[in-house]
Amino acid sequence: MAVSFSVCSIGALTAGALVMSLAGGCGRSLEKVPKAPEADDERDLVAIEEEMTVDEAAEPGAPDPPAYTPPRPKVYPDYYAAAVKNAGDVFRSMRPDFRECYKEKLAANPEAHASIVFNVLIGPMGAVRSVEMTGGALLGDDGRECLAARVRKATFTPVHGGGTLRIKLPMEFRAVLAARDAGADR
Repeated sequence: MAVSFSVCSIGALTAGALVMSLAGGCGRSLEKVPKAPEADDERDLVAIEEEMTVDEAAEPGAPDPPAYTPPRPKVYPDYYAAAVKNAGDVFRSMRPDFRECYKEKLAANPEAHASIVFNVLIGPMGAVRSVEMTGGALLGDDGRECLAARVRKATFTPVHGGGTLRIKLPMEFRAVLAARDAGADR
């Protein structure tokens, strides 16, 4: 009896499905696998291949057996949420340095305040590639450069899957923060 070899939905093949396909097609048992020709077998290889493509066991009009679908993991890691959490943690660790930059500017101009949006490009290994800032004109160029220099020194977790990651983070600098910090020093 000849057995047909068929591939069950190529897109869903896994190691287990590949073994099933090589062992006799979708859902077929290992008992139906034809014996490989011996080295001393004189039969023509074309005849052997023809025998293997004829499927006598399949009934005409019978539905194909269902394709093997590998089970999916129940929990998928959320790499975006992990990147957002890491960015928040890194920026929180920079707060003391940001306050120092702001205090220097506040000493020169007690009215200095700013709303800044940091646009940070992170490389595949977690190093900062570029920092762009919008806003913060009252801090002046030296105050903005102090903040940008601190962000450039930051290290984030490596980007999942390689590539780059862009983070946008708005921040506000107001004299209330400086007054609270001055009270904490006493």
